Amino acid sequence: MQSILETLRLRNATAEYGQIGRGSENDLICAHRLFSPYDRLGRHLDFVGTDATEIANDWTIAATGAIANNTYTLTTAGSGSDTAGITSDVVAFYRADSPYAETKLKLTSIADVQLYFGFIKDANELCYLIFDSAVGANWLLAVNGGGTTTTTDTGIPCLAATYYKLGVGCGTAGLPFATIDGQLFEPVSAVASTSNRASADPMYLSCLITEAAASAKVATLRYLAYSFNK
Repeated sequence: MQSILETLRLRNATAEYGQIGRGSENDLICAHRLFSPYDRLGRHLDFVGTDATEIANDWTIAATGAIANNTYTLTTAGSGSDTAGITSDVVAFYRADSPYAETKLKLTSIADVQLYFGFIKDANELCYLIFDSAVGANWLLAVNGGGTTTTTDTGIPCLAATYYKLGVGCGTAGLPFATIDGQLFEPVSAVASTSNRASADPMYLSCLITEAAASAKVATLRYLAYSFNK
């Protein structure tokens, strides 16, 4: 499986993300290799030096998205049921390729809000992390391969105005897993069914925020990254 962790050879340069060491010839070892935001084979979208027009080339934007200070902000309209989000529309993800996606984000408010991050085709085929204020205070891992959605509490709370590094992925058989600030969560038993495995059908990477009351909700993303085994 390809790793998000890669070595980027630079001379007399600095790293925007995660510089963790130096090698010979001033090499920088970075936590994320930087790609064009619309490189179809790229695995990183860092919002540095980009604008909404460039992002729209390969991503579908729902409602309002804005770039400022090298972050991407999703804001709902405040109508009572609006959704804002960003979804890949070029790269499709298959469980057979062991996809993994990662972001670092925060919610301005955790009242009357839902936040989804991960892979989704439709309401019956998905694998993502979710925070739903109507359900509880914690991040949940949800998976559905065409049956009934299985949702498991990670036990990790979601706090307002706090950045979380979220990761979600699935193995070749569709077994889901999540990482939250480096903590690995694998909640599903080895007994496979359509309710506890991701679908074999193509899914798309999404980050969506939905308001549950007439008040605008805001999610701020530092980056999006993904990998898969091809």
